[in-house]
Amino acid sequence: MKQALRVGWLYRGSGEVIEDGLITWEGSHIVYSGKYREEEAADSNLIHYPRSICVPAFANGHTHISETLIRGLVDDVPLEIWLYDHVWQVEPQMTANDAYVGAQLGIAEMVSSGTVAFVDQFYYSDQIARAVSETGMKAYLHPSIFDNNPETGTIEAGLKENLRVFDKWNNYEDRIKIGFGPHALYSVPEDTFTEIYHAADERDTWIHTHVSETTTERANALKTWGMSTVKKFNEMGVLDRILPANGVHMDDEDLQLIADHGLPILHNLGSNLKIGSGIAPVPKMLDLGIPVVLGTDGNASNNDLAVLEEIRLAALIHKGIHQDPTLLPTRTVINMATSNHQTIFGEVYTGTLKHGHPADIAVFNLDTVRSRPVIDPLSNLVYSISPTDCQLTISNGKILYQDGELTTVDLEPLLKKAQSVSERMIADADYKRY
Repeated sequence: MKQALRVGWLYRGSGEVIEDGLITWEGSHIVYSGKYREEEAADSNLIHYPRSICVPAFANGHTHISETLIRGLVDDVPLEIWLYDHVWQVEPQMTANDAYVGAQLGIAEMVSSGTVAFVDQFYYSDQIARAVSETGMKAYLHPSIFDNNPETGTIEAGLKENLRVFDKWNNYEDRIKIGFGPHALYSVPEDTFTEIYHAADERDTWIHTHVSETTTERANALKTWGMSTVKKFNEMGVLDRILPANGVHMDDEDLQLIADHGLPILHNLGSNLKIGSGIAPVPKMLDLGIPVVLGTDGNASNNDLAVLEEIRLAALIHKGIHQDPTLLPTRTVINMATSNHQTIFGEVYTGTLKHGHPADIAVFNLDTVRSRPVIDPLSNLVYSISPTDCQLTISNGKILYQDGELTTVDLEPLLKKAQSVSERMIADADYKRY
């Protein structure tokens, strides 16, 4: 049966906001998107939100989703200490089933705030894919490859597992894609990276890796290779497959190489701020035509997965540090959370609400004390409302969240299980927070 959604305001991902908008879809794709017309809504199951805005559902460009289980483990320390002395003390206690629980929790968090797709780099990707398959989400998963990986132990075993997960899950229901996830060039040997590149190239998929996140990382790259990580990737002949996460400390030559190769950059502003890594030169990236996408990073460093918060941060902070209020206007930052992700996902997720596109839809309430009056609904979306104002989340035409209720996740037992798993992991690690 045809489904229909009528809203007070509709933003399709480009152009102007349409008042009294309508979207209809059959199966997983949009049939009509535009001004409300009675004939278009006829013979459909109609949902009506008269004081709400409908936008393309968000995508999260960089996560480690099962890190939901160590949310708030440690705060207020530099990245190297955060990673080696804290995160990598507790995460090795995570089992495959724990990762599944953490993935469910992360999916519930994202879906309830208007996100339907995410790009992930983590181990136990088989279990994460299972959670994605069961909940109706979309994901581009990149199994983590590095030494002493809690799942696989060695880099060689990690690559073997990555290949197995690719064969099992890639292109599942046009919702799950699998790439390769070497942690970083400083943690995976060059010859292995080259081997991974050939495997990715043969399979026409991405390599999702951390690049130029801190000044320490950049200094070590210059000391080790006499050049930045981006230039080293280019010298190795692997740059065209790289999905670079963070990109905080790239120089003009790095950015030009990224632009020349048509690559996106995964901008994780909240996490970069919290760990004190710095602020990526996003206006310069956009001027070069680089499709910057917004990500949250993992819950261990952010500590949430709310893309709407990243939208607001990006809109505000670049204006402030450059003392230029014209930078990153509302439509630009919304695109960074939606349509720019098509560079990564292709037709699986387009971030556009037009005929023939996937029905990936989010609706936010503008009938609240923090969103009245409504003069420019996009301004309210970016600068006023909260992620908890999400009323409806739809992925491939399937309702995953509506009016406070998740339709594919049983939340209460999940919350109890996640708390129990987290406490057990910390106890097993004999971890002392401070």
